[in-house]
Amino acid sequence: MHIAIYETVHFENIVPLLRLFSLPGNQVTVFCDTAAFEQVKVQLGDDHDASRWFLQSPDESRRSYLVRVKKELKKQPVDLLYINTLSDNFFHLKQLVQSKNTKRTVATLHVLNGYFSPRLKFNLRRIVRVVGKWMLRRTIQEYAVQSASMFPAARKLVDPRFPVHCIPGPYMRVLKPQQNHHYHYTLW
Repeated sequence: MHIAIYETVHFENIVPLLRLFSLPGNQVTVFCDTAAFEQVKVQLGDDHDASRWFLQSPDESRRSYLVRVKKELKKQPVDLLYINTLSDNFFHLKQLVQSKNTKRTVATLHVLNGYFSPRLKFNLRRIVRVVGKWMLRRTIQEYAVQSASMFPAARKLVDPRFPVHCIPGPYMRVLKPQQNHHYHYTLW
């Protein structure tokens, strides 16, 4: 099975997902930014080579990165697209989900009210975001939450026909600050 993990906000969630999906016979591709990749490399050591990495460069916009991701998925279709954070570019994420190159999509919900009941303010950017979330909700048919305490609320908000999974997030501890003041984390 070919699995793609898309995560551009919470690097700490990549390692648990890799541990979950890295089974014999699975090919895992991770779509993330360069900073997240560097953090994950510290956590995984040489094990990071077991996955394929498709990185967003520091000077690249999220929008142009998503366009590259879409092109990559055309070349390398996936059985499962796991979107771990829904934070922006909802229209482009909707296009990824609707792509014929993705058989199944699961999206992690971090902020339930912000996703299902976003506040509508009368400025163009906010209206575009709310409409984008609404359109994305109409295309994603499978969700995950990171804690059992979120599950009942998610179950109430998600259409009863769609599955909701509980896939725990990471439990982290700081190892030590590096010279450039970046912190490295590890899973317990």
